[in-house]
Amino acid sequence: MEKRRGWGRVQAFYGAGIFYQLTRSGEAYSYGNALSASNVNPTTTINFNNGSVAQVSDRVDYIRNSPTHGIGARLFVGVEYFFASRISIGGEFGWGAMGNIAGDSVEGRTRYTTQEEEYTKNGRTTQSFNLDTDNLNGAINLMVYF
Repeated sequence: MEKRRGWGRVQAFYGAGIFYQLTRSGEAYSYGNALSASNVNPTTTINFNNGSVAQVSDRVDYIRNSPTHGIGARLFVGVEYFFASRISIGGEFGWGAMGNIAGDSVEGRTRYTTQEEEYTKNGRTTQSFNLDTDNLNGAINLMVYF
C-alpha cells in the first residue's frame, strides 16, 4: 500500500507492505571417477570450499534442503522530484522485519558395496528473525513512468 501527496513537481510518498517468501535450494554432484569393483574407494573431494581430497567408500550425490518460509513487513517513506512530465529523481528509506523457518535437509549418498542410495537427514529446524533497514542508507531512484 502506498500513499502520495504532491505539491507541484514534488511528490512525497509513504506506505507499508507485507510479504511472503518461499525459497528452496539443493546441490547435485557428479564425479569423473565412478564407483566400481576396481575403484571401491575413489579419490573424492571431501570439502568443496577448500578443495580437500581423500579416498572414501561413499560419496554425496545430492543435498536437498527443505523449503524456507518467510513472512515480513516493511514501512517506507520517500520523495520524488519530477524534472520532466513522466521522469523523476527521488529518494526512499525503508525499515522492515522478516521471520524465517526452515526444516531438515536430506543428503543422498552412494556406497559401492550396497549399490544403493542412502538417505540421511541432516540438521534440524532453524528459525531466524531479522529487524533492519531494508536498503541500508536509503536509495536514490531515477523513475520513468509509462
